Amino acid sequence: MGKLHYELYEFEQLPFVGTSYEFVGETQGAPFSAYIVNAKPGQSPPLHTHPYVEVAFTLEGRAAITVGDETKEVNAGGIVVIPANTPSANGTSTAAAWPGVAPMAISTSTRDAFPP
Repeated sequence: MGKLHYELYEFEQLPFVGTSYEFVGETQGAPFSAYIVNAKPGQSPPLHTHPYVEVAFTLEGRAAITVGDETKEVNAGGIVVIPANTPSANGTSTAAAWPGVAPMAISTSTRDAFPP
């Protein structure tokens, strides 16, 4: 077996834009992108769409995840699969009075990896 090559990143090494650390696959040489949201209670980006499937993992506390016109409270350990081209927003619940990472939204950046 050949030598294994891998990259190790700390959140703080990634660009912080709005409410999230952004691991952009195209920039990092990976076949996916990950957005690690670190938001205050009630904070969320505006509704937006992606041309690929998005998967939101709630790591701690409680997240408010909007898909289309429906918002759900998602507890730690919850996973939401958001279809391609569907308006969505991943933020923190107004009830989440805790510091730290809120939902971690991982999105594939290649359309054919997860077809709609």
